Amino acid sequence: MIYDIRMVEYDLNQVLIRKGLVNEVYHIVEKKMVNNILHYVLKSQNSSDVILSCHAIDKDFLTQDEFSIFKKKRTFAETFRKKISNLIS
Repeated sequence: MIYDIRMVEYDLNQVLIRKGLVNEVYHIVEKKMVNNILHYVLKSQNSSDVILSCHAIDKDFLTQDEFSIFKKKRTFAETFRKKISNLIS
């Protein structure tokens, strides 16, 4: 099994988008070290502060750049699927 280990250090005020829930957009407002693990304090318009480790963010969130790449890939796949469907019907 291959694991995607990014372990990226994020910047303050960076925008993160929750995987699967595009409407949930968070901003990093603070960095904290807890038990020698880097944690980030996230804030969205609809939530109070959320503290997550860098591991949790890597697992459940995308940066704005990663999301735009993912969106382009998804759009290509959808248009390709539609063209194949049109050819078959």
